[in-house]
Amino acid sequence: MATHSWQHRAAEIEPTLRIACIDSPPAAADTVRGVIFLIHGFPQTSYQFRHVIEPLSPAGYRVIAPDCRGAGASSKPPDGFTKTTMTQDLVRLLDVLGVTEPVHVVGHDIGGMIAYDMAARYSSRVASVNWGECPLRETPNVLPTSKSDLVAVEQRTPYISSTSSSTAYRTWLSL
Repeated sequence: MATHSWQHRAAEIEPTLRIACIDSPPAAADTVRGVIFLIHGFPQTSYQFRHVIEPLSPAGYRVIAPDCRGAGASSKPPDGFTKTTMTQDLVRLLDVLGVTEPVHVVGHDIGGMIAYDMAARYSSRVASVNWGECPLRETPNVLPTSKSDLVAVEQRTPYISSTSSSTAYRTWLSL
């Protein structure tokens, strides 16, 4: 695995909070296709994406994989581990790194919850969002298999159809 183009960086988000990240530039400046922002799960770090980062740089993407607060080389404060706070940390990281264009956000596990929150709260900063192995509240034990099943799930799950204005969603984020 060639990691020669990777930069291990850290950004002071607050006076006592440092967020570390891997920042891998696109292989060729003339083929820039965007920024992919990889958010790890728990108890992982940015290292979990080492095999994912490698093919994306030659494909023309800048890839940023942060260590969320409390993980890896980032600060380990005693509190501030809500999804909302962690989302704010990562948006500030993008600011410090000079990323102004919308990013493609990919989250795994708890990182998926943060990715979902980022898309809901900072939609102008997100070009696309994808998450996997992410427990979302009220997700049924069995996946819907028909359109009528999917409609039923949407009707009883407030954050699917009206995420930004849902009281249930805001309450869930504060947990």
